Amino acid sequence: MIDGNGVILAVNQHWRQYALDNGLEPGRVPPNTDVGSNYLSICAYGAQADSLAQEACSGISAVLQGRLPSFSLEYPCHSPGRLRWFNMVVMPLGHNSQGGASITHTDVTAIKQADERVLQNESYLSAVFDSALDAVIGMDDQGHITDWNQQAQAIFGWRKDEVLGHILHDTIAPAHHRAAHHQGLTRFLMTGQSDLLNRRIELTGLRRNGEEFPITLSVLPFKTGNGYRFTAFVDDISERKRDTAALQESEQKFRLIAENTSDGITIFDKHGHVQYVSPAVMRQLGYPEHEEMTRTNAEVYAIMHPDDRDQVFAKIDEAVKDLRESLTYSYRVKHQRGHYFWREDNVSLIFDSKQDYGGAYVISRDITERKRLEQQVHQMAYFDALTGLPNRRMLGDRLSQTMALSKRSGRHAAVMVLDLDNFKPLNDQHGHLVGDLLLVEVARRLLSCVRAVDTVARFGGDEFVVVLGELDVHKAESRAQAQLIAEKIRA
Repeated sequence: MIDGNGVILAVNQHWRQYALDNGLEPGRVPPNTDVGSNYLSICAYGAQADSLAQEACSGISAVLQGRLPSFSLEYPCHSPGRLRWFNMVVMPLGHNSQGGASITHTDVTAIKQADERVLQNESYLSAVFDSALDAVIGMDDQGHITDWNQQAQAIFGWRKDEVLGHILHDTIAPAHHRAAHHQGLTRFLMTGQSDLLNRRIELTGLRRNGEEFPITLSVLPFKTGNGYRFTAFVDDISERKRDTAALQESEQKFRLIAENTSDGITIFDKHGHVQYVSPAVMRQLGYPEHEEMTRTNAEVYAIMHPDDRDQVFAKIDEAVKDLRESLTYSYRVKHQRGHYFWREDNVSLIFDSKQDYGGAYVISRDITERKRLEQQVHQMAYFDALTGLPNRRMLGDRLSQTMALSKRSGRHAAVMVLDLDNFKPLNDQHGHLVGDLLLVEVARRLLSCVRAVDTVARFGGDEFVVVLGELDVHKAESRAQAQLIAEKIRA
């Protein structure tokens, strides 16, 4: 309490603690703060360096002089240990302030800090609101737009100042959908029921230029003291729709090609599981085209010919290790009926950006007929058509192999050349058919007289060559072995 001249008449214990906490010297009550001191002199002293103190001094004087009915001021008063804010209220005592005034100082630190947190949260929410990837739109229960973020402007083309206060569905919905939006809002306000709120649905939006486009929309309601408020989240899915349509078209083209080509197509994932098998693969293997085939690498391994399995998978492993984009190999695979047939695979390997293996596309072709023709060509080139024995060309290869093997092993080899006596008169008298039968029988008997490592070749006409390999390391013993076989042939 102060009198009309500003002299302190009475103080409470809270004031004394306040003075003690805010003194210049910790633990000592500052001067001129107790009864008998002039409060205005304290303000005047502080006013020399502090504009708030000057304002406080002027306000107190105005109340004491009757120029103001009351005065209040919020000010910081920070102690060494913490930040604090106070609110000072000056009220007159008696009529026309002739009795002085009461001055109260209320600690409003908690309120001030709460206000600052609210401002920080509002600032954070505002930043989130404006940087959201979805269009975020506020609406009241009359359908008027109350808020509009930057993404809403980017999607719909309207600036915030152009749409605030406008009806939402008249702004962003095509004309033929607006009545349904209005009816849905009315129904919710009357019954609390809605088919739209609290879930994401696909609708059609309207841009400022009149373009209709696909969107996803979710609307959240909020109950307030003045009714409902709504927040709408809108995502432009035009690009996603175009990408989906392009992907579907690509898949349709792929299936059209895959299901009508004679080559089989199989897609494996990175774990070796089959993701797709074309009908041609099923036809090649003898299964119905509609039957599902979800094989793993182990099952694919099992239907390969035992002599081809390890070689094929070794090639695949090597290609993956070397990061090769493609490879080709052929192998025999088991038909559903139990027999094996030849197949050739052209494989495209998939690697991701980290060069990790991601799977493979395999195009398979039945090459059984090609293999048969290749074998036939090889047979014609290197074997005698009548007797099936190696011909002169193959004989040269066999001689080279035998000589190389003899050099490595130290064992001797022998070559015998023989022909048929009186073959020409027999051939002329009885015809070529009989002569051919004789040559075939000679070939059969020669083969029965030699070992598996030896070679019997038809050199031409009625001439034959026998190559004996892997005889003894001693020349004499080798000659004896060769003579033994020669006598067996003559017999």
